[in-house]
Amino acid sequence: DIDECKEIPSLCGPNANCTNAEGSYECFCQEGYFPSTGKTWETNLTQCTELKCREENNKTACRKDPYSLNCALENFTSVAANSCQEMKKNTTVDSTQLLQDILNTASDVVGRLQVPSGADKLKHVSNIMQTLEHTVDKMALKLKSGDTEISSKHMGLKVKVKRGEIPLHEEVEMSSINTTMKITWKAAAGENNKGFAFASLISYDNIESLMSGSFQESTFKEENRTLTLLTMNSKMVTVVVNNKNKSHLPEPVELQFSHFEVERYFSSFFLSLCAYWDMKLHSWSRKGCWKISTPFNKTHTTCKCDHLSSFAVLMAHYEIKQNSITLEVITKIGLTVSLFCLLLAIITFLFCRSLYGTRNTIHLHLCISLFLAYLIFLTGITQTNNKVGCAIVAGLLHFFFLASFCWMCLEGIQLYLMVVRVFDSQSLKKKYMIPFGYGIPLIIVAISAAVNSGGYGTDYSCWLSLKKEFLWSFLGPVCLIILVNSIFFIITVWKLAEKFSSLNPDLPKLRKLRAFTITAIAQLCILGCTWIFGIFQIEEGTLFISYLFTIFNCCQGIFIFILHCLLKKQAREEYHRCLYRICSLKKPVKYSEFSSYTASSSRSQSQLQRSKTTHETRI
Repeated sequence: DIDECKEIPSLCGPNANCTNAEGSYECFCQEGYFPSTGKTWETNLTQCTELKCREENNKTACRKDPYSLNCALENFTSVAANSCQEMKKNTTVDSTQLLQDILNTASDVVGRLQVPSGADKLKHVSNIMQTLEHTVDKMALKLKSGDTEISSKHMGLKVKVKRGEIPLHEEVEMSSINTTMKITWKAAAGENNKGFAFASLISYDNIESLMSGSFQESTFKEENRTLTLLTMNSKMVTVVVNNKNKSHLPEPVELQFSHFEVERYFSSFFLSLCAYWDMKLHSWSRKGCWKISTPFNKTHTTCKCDHLSSFAVLMAHYEIKQNSITLEVITKIGLTVSLFCLLLAIITFLFCRSLYGTRNTIHLHLCISLFLAYLIFLTGITQTNNKVGCAIVAGLLHFFFLASFCWMCLEGIQLYLMVVRVFDSQSLKKKYMIPFGYGIPLIIVAISAAVNSGGYGTDYSCWLSLKKEFLWSFLGPVCLIILVNSIFFIITVWKLAEKFSSLNPDLPKLRKLRAFTITAIAQLCILGCTWIFGIFQIEEGTLFISYLFTIFNCCQGIFIFILHCLLKKQAREEYHRCLYRICSLKKPVKYSEFSSYTASSSRSQSQLQRSKTTHETRI
């Protein structure tokens, strides 16, 4: 019998002993080392891996105060160290149970950290995560092949162990409640881990309040925008693998996080960022992590990182430096011009007698609502220093913008009644219009304030808060009004088409109604599209949409003045008279005579035309 062990001393590899047997030989690891492939030794594949345990901390703090946080931390590191030593000495110990004990102890420490514990709490968090990483890294060697799942009150652990030939290009996928991780075995195992590989995902619960206060400013600065108000917007997870070179993975790890809060944007932008926890600096950093673009996905963020650590998604508020000034100039100039146009429209509706009627009343209150909303917006939107004043400004903006949509809805109803009752002079009563136009917005604002009074005013603008879906107290009614108005206009156009298709003797009235309907639909498009663009600004980084929203919003007053004043013959004639009087181009008496003559001549021609038309109809 040949003694293979003597002939080839390195037959079993480093840190392993060789025992000769009849017709064969056996390999086993030296004390303190464990075979990578488990109980079965595979030639040229199994490696003996040393199980290095951290030294147990002293018990000084626990002797002084056994119920303190420091004692809990020492107890945690002690349990981890003892478990490692026990597994090192006893090869039959249940490593799954040891991991469960460690996770329970760590969970207890995290629970205590929820209570404010001073500036050192970030160091404590880093210490806990490092200890857990080290423990999982060592104990995974003793876990069974396949999947292992352990959970505690504040933490969860999933481990996938692979032994034997490692399929390097195969992808490992692991999920917790809010996070999914994908990593290849090549990245998890590394180059020098033959016969054994593992990947694990540690998830943390209710740790966000501890981790949101520290950021490496240099990694959160960008050329064209400043990032502020950074907060965690996902659960934090730690990825642990047996690759020793965790700082430079051969292939990046992919993580998909569920958001706590869906990103939205009204007056400025919100951006999701991929970040990791720097154990040395006890702060968040973005180095080596980047976001995978997923258009229109506001519930999840997918990240890739070329190194391993603890990861999460952060939400940052940002303003674009290069374009914010341009948007501000457009807003101020556009709203100022709109205010002037709305003021002219209000004066026209108040003093132009030829325009008096139900639609004139609706247009008057629509212009008043928009005028006051724009005026308050220009003067108060940025007054965030006074919280009470800012909340009042936000409430008034909420009320007047909703009121403008309610009056627009009334116009749709009025047009519907005019078309359906084309031979009837009945229309909306003023005593019903005022409660509808101002009462409904008042009720919505009152309910919103009662449910969430803190939703009015934010740290960066005096508008509705983006938290707890509060912005939908405005966008919800707006979308409903646009839908209702669209339905009324569809029915109105349908009825008009029916009446035009028949030989109707009241054709001039129908033509007037058609003109009214076209202007009302144009008005709906102008007001409605503006806030549809506002909703689309939920999509981060949509600078083009931001410009569209700003331009449409600033031009509403101009469009309304053009549609309801300049395009109306009666209003143009009134402007003509006023200009003539102001400029004194003609004497009032002669102009009156000329007007009387022109009016009487027009009436004669009109009567002659009607007689001719009646005669032709009879024929």
